[in-house]
Amino acid sequence: IDNVSRDVNFAFANEVATICDEIGINAYEVISAGKQGYPRTNIPLPGPVGGPCLSKDPYILIQSLSMREFKPKITISARETNEKISEYTSKVVLNHVKKFKNKYDSKLKISLLGLAFKGRPETDDLRGTTAIPIFNTLKDKFPGADFYGWDKLVNDNKIIKLGLIPLKSLDEAFENSDVVIILNNHKDFSNISLIHKSRKMNAYGLIYDLWNHFSNKKHNLENNVVYNALGNLENGDN
Repeated sequence: IDNVSRDVNFAFANEVATICDEIGINAYEVISAGKQGYPRTNIPLPGPVGGPCLSKDPYILIQSLSMREFKPKITISARETNEKISEYTSKVVLNHVKKFKNKYDSKLKISLLGLAFKGRPETDDLRGTTAIPIFNTLKDKFPGADFYGWDKLVNDNKIIKLGLIPLKSLDEAFENSDVVIILNNHKDFSNISLIHKSRKMNAYGLIYDLWNHFSNKKHNLENNVVYNALGNLENGDN
């Protein structure tokens, strides 16, 4: 029940994010304003929801009630909402690439950063990580792309087993990339200089931040690189 409760809370945050993307406003600002001066409200920021517990326990609850022919509708809806973030991510990336398709070479370089299921507290645990379904949906949309992966704590052999080309550093992840996706909330990502990293990327590239590390700032990146976040499509890539 505790884990299902958390899954439901995150699902609401993700629904707020997709609402804000649809309207064209900033989910970070909306959620922050909603909590201001009101201590009982504790809406989390949006982001992918996985791991060995939150991706499993809702299904255990649903299955255990099926023998009584009872469907916990909120539990089911929350899990579906969180699982749709993978497809939603690939849609945002696809729309951006279509928008600038004449600016790209034939083969895209797509870098996935933060492969563990969570970044805080930091871990190398890949059980239930949302990096896998996000990677799978991106492969469907971009079958000819080269996919790279980086995680401070996950070793190269595990990254290769996921089907990704391992990267040696964060700098290498941005070097000549067309798309960079930040998948978890590791504290190191919050310290990135987006302007510096945008200089290393190919022109008209996309940095898509699924954890809103930089949504409280305005960005004027180089090389016509675009920064977007879940719930904060600054450049209308929805």
